[in-house]
Amino acid sequence: MHAVPYLEKTGRWARIESLVVDAAARRTGAGSRLTSAAEELAWQCDCSAVEVTTLRSRLDANAFYQHHGYDDRCTLSARYWKDLPG
Repeated sequence: MHAVPYLEKTGRWARIESLVVDAAARRTGAGSRLTSAAEELAWQCDCSAVEVTTLRSRLDANAFYQHHGYDDRCTLSARYWKDLPG
């Protein structure tokens, strides 16, 4: 989990990065506990929101995040990436 300062306003937001639960441990509550721990840490860091990304093809992951109260906001913005030479 990263606590990221907003550039356009005061405060921070959190980003959960690379949350992966082994297939054998799925549906055991492990993902819920990890997500809750990240949200608690974000709260302790005074973050006002939490972001997590996943591939559209990962249907179970998308359903998991929606079940845990995360809104799909891809329609509001796009995420672009460019590797720099070197």
